[in-house]
Amino acid sequence: MNPKEMYKTALRHYMQKEGWGGEYVTALKANISQPTLNRIKLGKRTGKHDTLVKIATALDTTYEDMLALGRYLMSGQNKKKQIEVFRLLQIAKTILESGEEDMAEMLKQNILNTYNIIKDKTDGNTGQQIKKITKKNKAVKK
Repeated sequence: MNPKEMYKTALRHYMQKEGWGGEYVTALKANISQPTLNRIKLGKRTGKHDTLVKIATALDTTYEDMLALGRYLMSGQNKKKQIEVFRLLQIAKTILESGEEDMAEMLKQNILNTYNIIKDKTDGNTGQQIKKITKKNKAVKK
């Protein structure tokens, strides 16, 4: 996939999310003109790397995350679910980068438990898995 297309796709998503006036506010924060931002969003201009980084920063994200979101949005069918998963991944990344070991451990446990429940749900054994986890937790407490 073309990085410029991925960035443009992510930018369109953010601008839609920001709503009316979002382009103007983002342009102000990025210290660029609103028409420049609009041209980049529409694909009429590609924008210099520095400008794209400024826009991402103005949207409280990074250039790399903009590319990742764009790639993610361009690759799938169910965009609502993809956006939610991407948002959750960003939250997890922030927690892990924060250096808070307790939060990171709690996140890890929640991810593993959720994974096991979803895995077993697809196998048809959700109830049994929940019982196993509950027994395991009780045994550890004793």
